[in-house]
This record gives sequence, C-alpha cells and structure tokens, in this order.
Amino acid sequence: GMEDMAECLEINQVPGRNPFHVCSWERLAWASRKSLSSWFADLLLRKAQLSEWARSLALPYSIWLPGLINPTALLTAIKQVTARKRKLPLDSMSMDTHVTRMYRAADALMHATYPEDGIFVHGLLMEGARWTDEEESSDHVYTVGSTV
Repeated sequence: GMEDMAECLEINQVPGRNPFHVCSWERLAWASRKSLSSWFADLLLRKAQLSEWARSLALPYSIWLPGLINPTALLTAIKQVTARKRKLPLDSMSMDTHVTRMYRAADALMHATYPEDGIFVHGLLMEGARWTDEEESSDHVYTVGSTV
C-alpha cells in the first residue's frame, strides 16, 4: 500500500489509477483524469466552496458547478424550486443556458443579485468553439481564419 502511494506521488498521479495498486483515493472521491497536483488544487477549491456555503447557509451568487460531486442534484433542485414557485408540474420543466458578460465569479458577487429563475454558474469549459469579447462583438467582424 505505502509503496503504491509513494509511486503515485512520485509520478504525480492520483492513487488508484493503476488497477493493480491496493491504495485508492479515486474510489472514495469524484471522477477525474487530472494529475495529482491539479486534483489536489481542485480538492482545496471544492472544500472552500462547500465550507463557505455551509457557513452562510445561503445560495452563493455563482456556483462552481464542476466543483460539486453531483451537479445534477443541484440542477434538479433548481428545477423543483422553480416548479413550485410557478405552480407548474416538474415534468414540464427544462434547463436553458444563458451566457452573461460576467468573466469571473466575483462579478456575480459584485452585482449581488440572483437570476429571476435559476442560478449563475462558473467553471464550465467550451471545446471546439470560442466566445467573442465585447470589442469583437461591437465590430460585428467575425474572422474564422487568415490568409497571407
């Protein structure tokens, strides 16, 4: 066990990735393919988010959605709250995503307002695409590539 852990620490790997090792942290944690150093940094951010949420007992203005172990449960709870508030059946509820111009989670805190229905989330990644910034969108110029 200790040899397995020492080997994982040496190669910056979360203990448990090697199926032949006895020591396994992944079995008791969330699914992740990150290196040990990135995984541990996420662990500290998760702890900070959950500690702050537990301390205040108020919904944060913006939630780091990937930092939750079961984000689907939170999204389902948001649908339930909205269904009760609007007196609609839960089966008719759906999720919509609206992108804001807030660049950091602190921007939501600065505005100190919640959306009418739903929550602000941060930490989502977009692959194979990009978002225009204010300067690009004000110019109405969209360049896909350049030729010489």
